[in-house]
Amino acid sequence: MFIRTLLSAAVALVLSGHAQAADSSASVEQVGSFNKAETTQSAGTGNASTLVQSGDLNVAQSEQEGSDLTVSATQYGAENVLTTDQVGYGSEANLSQDGVRNEVSVFQATTGGASYAQVAQTGRDNDVSVDQIGSEQGLYGKIYQDGQENLIDLDQSGAFNSVVAEQYGQGNELHAVQHGGFVSADAYQSGTQNTISLSQYADFQGAHTSISQTGDDNGASVSQSGGGRYSGGYINLMQEGDRNLAKINDNSAMGSISFIQSGADNQLNVDQAGRSNSVNGVSNGERNLVDIQQDGDGSSLDIAQNGADNIIEVAQNGSPYGNSGIINQTGTANHASLTQGVYGSSSGVDTATITQNGMSNSATVIQR
Repeated sequence: MFIRTLLSAAVALVLSGHAQAADSSASVEQVGSFNKAETTQSAGTGNASTLVQSGDLNVAQSEQEGSDLTVSATQYGAENVLTTDQVGYGSEANLSQDGVRNEVSVFQATTGGASYAQVAQTGRDNDVSVDQIGSEQGLYGKIYQDGQENLIDLDQSGAFNSVVAEQYGQGNELHAVQHGGFVSADAYQSGTQNTISLSQYADFQGAHTSISQTGDDNGASVSQSGGGRYSGGYINLMQEGDRNLAKINDNSAMGSISFIQSGADNQLNVDQAGRSNSVNGVSNGERNLVDIQQDGDGSSLDIAQNGADNIIEVAQNGSPYGNSGIINQTGTANHASLTQGVYGSSSGVDTATITQNGMSNSATVIQR
């Protein structure tokens, strides 16, 4: 049976508050069977809500409490669920779903500035949850998700936070928490069972993280904080292949980490603090390990690793002058270890280069 309903049948429209939400507007349009839509506007003026559903057994619910709030939501398919809740002033949610059994939940609350959430989701059994709580400057969240059984969970608070996330494939998960000012993140995943865990806390000078993963069963965990009166760090991480793992803890100011892992079963560990430290690297192959610790000021590290079962371990403390390390390693079961100016004991600028090719080579450099 084909049913078209406009503010009728399975539609509940509620207007309450001052003069029944003066100057507010609500529009609900449904095509199909057993769909349900509900919109509630209260305690403000100038709110707008538009809900459009086409298909069967879809559910859409919108609540607005405040002024100049806008919701535009569209669903196509079957058994999709969409929920929005906006409180405050001037926020906007633009949401769309196409497929089967997808879910979107958006909550926005501001004390002065306008927040914006844009979610587009296609496929089946996908789930997106967005919580944005801001101040005068507002927040921005943009998400696109396609595939099956993918999950995105975004929690933002503060001011000018931003995220762009895309996932394709099946069983991928992104969990992101951002707090502070001028914090930004990009995330992209394609394949199956990939996971990104991102936590960023920055002051108004900001920080940025970009993560890209393709393949299966890759994992990336990034925690970024600090900055203080300086800008926070910049992280660019790319993983290609299967079962690669990256763990990055960045408490630096004006630092940078750029790293690419490709192949299978590779592992990257980075712990960065201090100011103006940098890591640039590539690790390609199978079962390679890179472990980096940076502190102090002005150290730089460049890494190129190719092969299998290789290990690179680096500890740098650049205070007060900065250290420089270059490591190139190719082959199988090689081990390179570099230690520079640990715990601030360096009295000058240390530089070191390690190059190894072949099998089962070992090199250790210590500069204090």
